[in-house]
Amino acid sequence: MKKRWRIAFAVVAIVVGIGIAIGASRPSLLPYAVVVVLYGIPTAMDRVECVKIRHLFLQRHEIPKNSKSRPGHSPIFCRSGARGLVFKTPPKFYVYGALGESVQDRYLNTLQSILQATGVEKLDVEFYERENWTEWKSAKGSGGSRGPERLLRSETLSR
Repeated sequence: MKKRWRIAFAVVAIVVGIGIAIGASRPSLLPYAVVVVLYGIPTAMDRVECVKIRHLFLQRHEIPKNSKSRPGHSPIFCRSGARGLVFKTPPKFYVYGALGESVQDRYLNTLQSILQATGVEKLDVEFYERENWTEWKSAKGSGGSRGPERLLRSETLSR
């Protein structure tokens, strides 16, 4: 246990040293460096974990492929979590169009069993009424953006 604390202290000392160096040379980057150190950034493993959760969920439920933001796909999305030195943010799972509480409960039960099977510790789940997606075009390109969306329910699942 002592060795783990020594390693953690050394890592923090190095990160703080780098943060001070960055802050001295470019003060505007210091807040970003602190956030990255504390909260981390998603790794490839975090992204794979999210893809796996979504894939297993869609294997168990037939969801219409009517997403406005990703035509030809189901309106089910997963945002990767991250592991920092201090904090860990869980992945976030978004479901659009599941209006009834019984449907939401069924989806939550499925996600709970997926957590058990995959070893994911925590998952934030949000149910929205519908996607509010607006496409735009300009001389420089095209794209889309989300507008305000009505949150129906928010749950945190734990293994």
